[in-house]
Parts: sequence; structure tokens; C-alpha cells
Amino acid sequence: MFFGISYGNVSPFWIPAGIAVSAILFSRIYLLPGVFFGTVFSVATTGVTLPVAISLGIGNFLAISVFCLSFQHLIKEKMFLSSPGLIFKFCIISAGSSLIAAGIGVSSLILSGYVQVPDILINSLTWWLGDVAGMLIIAPVIFTWSTLTKASLATYIRIEHVFFYFLLIIGSMLIFSYSTPYVFLIFVIYAAFRFSARHGTLTVLIGDLIAIWSVYFSQSVFFGSSVHDTLFSIQSFITITSITGLFLISALHERKKVMNELQAAKRELEDRVANQSLTIRERETRFSELVNAMRSGVVVYRPTHDETDFIIEEVNPAVEKIEGLKREDIVGRSVKDVFPGVENFGLFQVFQEVSKTGITKHFPVSYYVDNRHSGWRDNFVFKLPGGEIVAVYEDVTEEKEVKKELVYAKNWLEFTQTVAKIGLWTWDIQSDTLTWSDEFFVMFGLPPGTIPSFDSWLKTIHPDDRDAAYERTLRSVSEKKELWNEYRIILPSGEIRWIAAAGRTEYDHYGVGIGMSGVCIDITSRKDIENALRESEERYRMLVDNVPDIILVHRNGVLLYVNPAAASMMGYTIQELYDTLLIFHVSPEYHGILIDAIKRRMDSQDIEPYELEILSKSGERKRVVVRGCTIQYQGEPASLNVLTDITERKIIEDQLRDFNEKLEIEVKNRTEELQTSLAEKEVLLKEIHHRVKNNMQVISSLLFMQARNAEQKEVRDILLESQNRIKSIALVHEKLYQSKDFDRIDYPDYLIRITKQIAESYKAGQNQVRIIVNNDTVYLSIDKAVPCSLIVSELVSNSLKYAFPDNRPGEIQIDFSLLENEYELIYTDNGIGIPESIEPGKTKTLGLELIQGLVHQLNGTMTLDRSNGTKYTLRFSA
Repeated sequence: MFFGISYGNVSPFWIPAGIAVSAILFSRIYLLPGVFFGTVFSVATTGVTLPVAISLGIGNFLAISVFCLSFQHLIKEKMFLSSPGLIFKFCIISAGSSLIAAGIGVSSLILSGYVQVPDILINSLTWWLGDVAGMLIIAPVIFTWSTLTKASLATYIRIEHVFFYFLLIIGSMLIFSYSTPYVFLIFVIYAAFRFSARHGTLTVLIGDLIAIWSVYFSQSVFFGSSVHDTLFSIQSFITITSITGLFLISALHERKKVMNELQAAKRELEDRVANQSLTIRERETRFSELVNAMRSGVVVYRPTHDETDFIIEEVNPAVEKIEGLKREDIVGRSVKDVFPGVENFGLFQVFQEVSKTGITKHFPVSYYVDNRHSGWRDNFVFKLPGGEIVAVYEDVTEEKEVKKELVYAKNWLEFTQTVAKIGLWTWDIQSDTLTWSDEFFVMFGLPPGTIPSFDSWLKTIHPDDRDAAYERTLRSVSEKKELWNEYRIILPSGEIRWIAAAGRTEYDHYGVGIGMSGVCIDITSRKDIENALRESEERYRMLVDNVPDIILVHRNGVLLYVNPAAASMMGYTIQELYDTLLIFHVSPEYHGILIDAIKRRMDSQDIEPYELEILSKSGERKRVVVRGCTIQYQGEPASLNVLTDITERKIIEDQLRDFNEKLEIEVKNRTEELQTSLAEKEVLLKEIHHRVKNNMQVISSLLFMQARNAEQKEVRDILLESQNRIKSIALVHEKLYQSKDFDRIDYPDYLIRITKQIAESYKAGQNQVRIIVNNDTVYLSIDKAVPCSLIVSELVSNSLKYAFPDNRPGEIQIDFSLLENEYELIYTDNGIGIPESIEPGKTKTLGLELIQGLVHQLNGTMTLDRSNGTKYTLRFSA
């Protein structure tokens, strides 16, 4: 009230207005009557009449009510100091509601005569500014000190507060007494910035009170030329400082709020970053584990600055497994060093393209090969944000091989179906639809466009088999058995074929059939074979039943089957022989042979035919020869045997044996007689050859003696040649009687001796002529040896006489051989040769005529070659 009655009924700022506003905002409309009565009481103490006081109370009541309603509608929150926008609204509401109180109050004072009409403007302005200042100063102080949380302060902060307020009071007194009043805003800014909003509002209140105090004690910079100027000056300062302080406080509060939000956002961001880092580390760990667990190879490459090479930075374990290399042997090395074939492979160019464009590339499955290994690779290449190139690849070699095998298996299956005539089929029972393979259509003679159905299938089946085939198919499903169906079909050509169908049904968990699949096989050939086999069995049975030999089957000596001939020969019925031991029907002396044969036969060994003696029921003995083999009888190995009765043959053999023995004795005796006679003839033949040889020798000696006494050289030469011819014939007979074989001689051995004798007769050793005869054994009969020897004698004599004149050295070579069916005699000498003027067939000399006659006698041919000395080739049949 002290401030309210200053300067005669006028206050610089109306404190009750701020208190009333705060009270109404805290307690709403319940305190409006208190505002009214408080105003009336407060005004009445100034000495005005009661009606005026009541009218002023009504004005304040209305002003506060308008303020309350506007505040709730526009601001809606008590903490209106939180932003400049709310402060601005608060100032507008305070100014607007204060106009109501000022207008009603000044009007009441004018009507009651307390204020003159000329002073209406200055009084209205003073009233309005006082109420506005009261609202702008008191309400914020009450709100900040009653609503904001009080924080516990440190001791040095408390000391700072005391020191600040001390300086505030002293500084304000000095400022408002001697300086520019708005310097006071420094204290407001410091309090709001350093401390809090409550200290900012309190600083404004204290400063305004000190400003009013300075005016009261007439020590103020606010004094004007009149009371109204002074009052307007102080009110303007209070209003400006309060508004400025409020805006500063709200701005700093908002700054602190923003800072707190930033701090909270920072902490939240740090928490999120920490969580994200943890998540990233966890993801990196999981990613690393995932990459390490991948069966695909992962390689990270770092391109060089010119992208002409790529360095391996990291690999996963799959790369080590695929490439057979250790990580430490790969990382840090050039891709060209680790994978020498990468350029020819084409992947290196993909690396360069991805490095330049950043576009992920799929390098399709291709075959990689280098000097270390090879295989099929499937590569995906992409670029990381850091510029690294990543290649993810798989070794699909095994998959390729599997696909190759699958293709091979598929082709083989199709080929097998075609060759084996197997048709595949499936039946979806629930939808009642069928699927047939291509071979099925061919097998049943159906056009390729035929829709698979039971009707199409049944129409192809022979009418006699149709119902049974269909019934067996349905029954296999209902009885849950595998299908086996044999039936005949009629092709469009009218041909009848046999088909075997096998199938298996699939059931759901309720046991209801859902589908069947199977195969159809053309068994016509098998049926034909079965029919032929059945006919063959009938024919075989007729043959076995009617053959005269014993046919039996036994297993380990127990009879399983005998034919009628066996029962007849042994004197039993067929039933009596069944399940009896074969050994009981064989003579005891043959038991060992039988037991050994049974054992070897059951071991599937080959056995030569052997003989047994069979005992009949009457005790009669029959000699048989047993031939057999191992067969399958009634599903198990058994021995099939054919026993041929050789009793009569044995009797004949015994008779023949006796006859042969007698014949052999006679032959032996006769042979001895013939051998004696032959020996006598051999002795006689040797004596003949010996006498011929001696006679020839006598003739030869006579010719030699005659030649020695001959005075003419020509006569002597003729006699010597005749002597050599006689010696040739004599030597043949000598070889014959010295040989064991009187019909032939070893002819090369003969040639060696006869040529030696001829050479000695011509003294060939003196002119150094060598005679070479091949010594391969070749036998020649006497009828061919004599003429052949005379030919050789003539040829050697001619060579020694004419081929080597003047004791010229030389060589004579004789080759005699048997070529298939003819003999060949090649005679050569390296002498001067036979002159071209001499023709062997035309020259009338005794030697050459004798040679031609002897060749004719042998029925042979002789050719002459003069190219290198003399070469005769004589061929005659063996």
C-alpha cells in the first residue's frame, strides 16, 4: 500500500495486479471474488467514496477475468517463460486486460470529480502502465519461485549468489542515481544466464524497486519537468526492463532447454552410437562367422592405383579349402600370382569393369585352368564403398559332374526305355488324371496327341483281358498291394502284344490312396519264349520218356527223377525208385567210383564219362557208361545223368580183345620175318653200291693212268674231265652205302667232298681259288643226286679251267637249298666270266651239252647271269 499511495494516489506499478493474476492462474476462477473485494478494500483506503471503490473493483474483476480466459485460450500452460513466443502472448494479454481496468478506473474518477477531463489521457496511460508493470514483474516472480524445481547448490554457488545480490543492490543504487538506467540490464542478463529464470525475475523486481526507491528519495535519473514526466519515465523504464528481462529469461531458458535437449540428444545419440557400434560389432561378428561358415569362397581385392592389378586383402576358409592354399600364402599377393589363369579365364577383365563402374557383375559358370589345378567356377563380383572388389564364387565342378551324370543317366534311361520297350506312367488318384511317357504311346500304338485316360487305355486292351486288368488295378489300391498286371493289347494294325504292368501306390496319413506310378513292359517275346519252352518241355519229356537210355536226376545220391527206361531196366516201378539211394542200385565194387563222382558233380566239377555196373531188382547186372551235368532242379542244384547200356558192347569188346591179342602175336611174328628179310636186302644193297663205287673207282683210275700217259694236252684234259665225272657218280654211291638211308644223301656234305676232289685234280690250290659250299642239311634222292652232281662237276671244272687264268685268285660259291616244293642250286664265281659269244644252249661243246641234257633230265631250268663273273641258277622239283 506504501507503493500504491506514492505521489498522491498513483503507483509506478500496481503490485496487486500481478498478485491477482498469479492467484487466479493457480486457483482459476475461485479467487475472482477475492480480486474484487481486495480491490475495493485497497482503493477505499485511499479516501475515495465507496461507489468509486466498487467501480474500480469491478474494473479489476473484469480485467483479471479477461486475462484468465485469454491466457487459458492462447497460452494454455503456466510455464509461459519457456519461449519468447509465449512471453509475447503474455505481454499482449497483460496489456489488453489492463486497458479494461484503466478505462473503467479513470472513467470512475472523472465521474466522481477526482480527475479532471483534460488529464484523462495522462491518467489513463499512468493507470495502464502501472497495471501492466505489476503483471509483468510480480506474476513471473511468483511463477518462477513457486513452480521451478529448486536444486541443491554448492557452497561456492551460494556465496556467488550473496555476492551477486550485494553488487546488484549497490550497483542499482549507483546506476539509478548517477548513470544510464538501462545499464541495469547487465545484471538481469548475468542472473538469467549464470543462475536461472527465478533469479532473473527476482533481479528485475529488485532493480525496479530500487529504481522506485531512488525516485522516492529524490536521488534518481528519472526526474522530469513534472510529476507526470517523472512517473511516465519510471513506468516506461520498469515496463521496458521487465519486458526485456522476460524476453532475455525466455531466450536463455529456451537456450538452456535446447542445450539440455541437445545434451539429452547427445547422450541419446551416444547411447545409440554405442548400441549401434555394439550392434555393428555383433553384426560384424555374425557376418564374419557367416562368411567363414559359407561354402562359397569370398575374396576381397584392393585395386592398384592404375587398376592394372588387384591385391588380395582377405579370404574366408572356403577359399583355402577350394584352392588348397593357406590364408598366409594368399593374402597380400597379386591375383595374377595366386591365380595365373585369371586373365585367360576372363575374370580379371570383370574386376576392372566393376572397379570402374561399381556395377555388380555375375561372371557365369566357366572352366578355370592353370598350372596348379582346374575346375568349374561361378563368380559374383561387386564393389565395396571403400573401393575394394569382392568376389564371391563357388566351385561347381562336382555339381557339373553331377549334372553331366544326370544328363547321361537321363539319356541312358530314355535309351533303356526305348531299347527295353519300357513305358512309364503315373496316375493322380485324387484328380483321376494319367501321365504317360513317349515310349508308352509307342508301345500301345497310340497317336502322340492322345489324351491319357482310362478309356484310352482300356480301348487298347484285348476284350477278354479288359475287365480283369481294370479290376486288378483298382484292387491293388484298395488292398494296398503292389500292382502286377499281365494282359494283351491290340495294336491299330491288328497285331496282338503282351504287356506286363507293375506299379506302387502312395497313400496319405489317413491311408487314402493319392497316386500310383509304374512301368509297362512289352513281354510278347517272353510269352513267345514261354510258349516255345512249354512246347520244348513237352517234346523233351516225350523224348526222355521214350529214350532207351536211363535218365535220372539225383541230389547227393538221392534219386529225384527216373525215366520209364530206368524203371524197366532196373525192374522197379518209378514210384519205387523215388527217394532211394543210387548206391543201393550199383554193384559194391563200383561204390568208390560212384561216391567220388557224386561229390565232384555236386561241387560243379567237370567229370569225364565213367562206367558203373547197375544191379536190377532180380540181381541181373548191367554195365552202363554215365554222362552228366549239374542242373537246377526244383530250385536247388542237382545232377542230371544219362546211363547208356553198354553190356553187349562190353561183350563184343572182350571178344575183340581176344582177337586182337591173337592178331598181335601173328603180326609180331610176321614183323620179325620181314625185319630179317629187310636186313638181308639192306646188306645186299650196300654191297651193290659198294661194288658200283669200286667199279667206278677202277674206271677213274684207268682214265687217270691213260691221261698221265697221254702226250696231247687236249686228250689229257678230256680224260681228266671224264675221270671227274666218274668220281662224281662214284662218290654218290659211296655216300649211299655209308648212309643209313639208301634212298637219299646229305647233298651239301657231298658237294664239299666232290668240289674238293675236283679242285685237287686241277691243282686249284696253286692258283688260290677258294670253293665255298653252304653246309645246311638238305637231303637229295639218288635219282636226282647223280645228274645234279654231274652238272656241278662240269661247272666247277669249267671255272677252274677258264675263269681264273694266269693263276688269278678267285672264289667259287655253291648254295643248295630246298624252297617249298623245289630245289635251288646257285653257282657263282668271280672270274672273268663267260664271253658273250658263247651261248650255253647253242654251243656244241661236250660239257655244255652234257649240262643241258642233265637239266632236261631233272625237268628243271637253268639261267645264266654274266653281270658279275658267272652265276648259274638251277631249279628243279623236289
